[in-house]
Amino acid sequence: MLLSLNFNKNLLYLPIFMVVYIIQFFIEGYFKTEEEYFYSFFSYIIQIFLIIFYFYEKYFSKNKINKDNNYYKMNLKIIILIIFLLIISSINEYILNLYDVNQKDDFIVFILFFIILEKSLFNQYFYSHQKVSIILISISFLYYFVTNIVESKLNLSYLLFLLSKYSYTFILVLIKYINTKYFMNIYLLSSIFGFFGVIQFSIQHQNNISLPTLDINNIFHITSFFILTLIIKFLLYKIILTLSPLHSEMIYYISSTIIKIKLEKNSIVDYIIFGLCIISSLIYLEILILNFYNLNKNIKENIIERGKNEIIHELNEEYDIDDSQITN
Repeated sequence: MLLSLNFNKNLLYLPIFMVVYIIQFFIEGYFKTEEEYFYSFFSYIIQIFLIIFYFYEKYFSKNKINKDNNYYKMNLKIIILIIFLLIISSINEYILNLYDVNQKDDFIVFILFFIILEKSLFNQYFYSHQKVSIILISISFLYYFVTNIVESKLNLSYLLFLLSKYSYTFILVLIKYINTKYFMNIYLLSSIFGFFGVIQFSIQHQNNISLPTLDINNIFHITSFFILTLIIKFLLYKIILTLSPLHSEMIYYISSTIIKIKLEKNSIVDYIIFGLCIISSLIYLEILILNFYNLNKNIKENIIERGKNEIIHELNEEYDIDDSQITN
């Protein structure tokens, strides 16, 4: 077969996220939420509640933290990184709350920034199949970039969009980096972001936040919004934790695009590029395997298999040498 799928049990989080996200959208459709600022503010409060999962994992974890000087030094590094993250996050939130920076190439730009940051932070080496993915994504980006030039859309708004998207990508990648390198719980990190998000949003929109009328419908709406948003945020960070930030953004992109099909009028080219972006992401993430031109040679699964075979070969050679010595 020219194409094959590489299944990982953690990939099950992706369709679960999609289902919950779409359910939330349709429930939202039954209610006219005039208190937009309240629900934006409420979403930050909900994110703080992710600390529940931190305490849950801490309670059931059997790992003991080594409280020596090295751990103390690592804590100082973590604090510095978190402060830096909060500054970047504040800049991003300021842009999002004051300007409309939505663009059609939103996901494409995320992938390009993700690849750049992954290379710099994790020293990622790009193999042949990933280079194919990068080329396809770059072609998609060039299409929208040229379109923006022709339509004279390369203005301040687009620059703010790039800055916002870079900040957002940097935040997710650095959260993954802190979790991977320093083993800091990802739900604790996310709840910290939620706490500072509440403070920043309160300062920026202190005169716009008003509690909706507490009738039966609104109580049901607030309750369902809380539960579904908490599940969505949990799944989002779970996907980042077990897979990668690109997995989380890809499934969010797919879900939101499915929802927008009936709401927005896009050209055939837009849908072709949408499909191209998804395929490119699946190739880069090694979910979709290209079984031609030796493009499957350097997927992680095959690299691990080759490593095992080399170890077995070396052990066999060593055994043969010992055996000949015994014979002599």
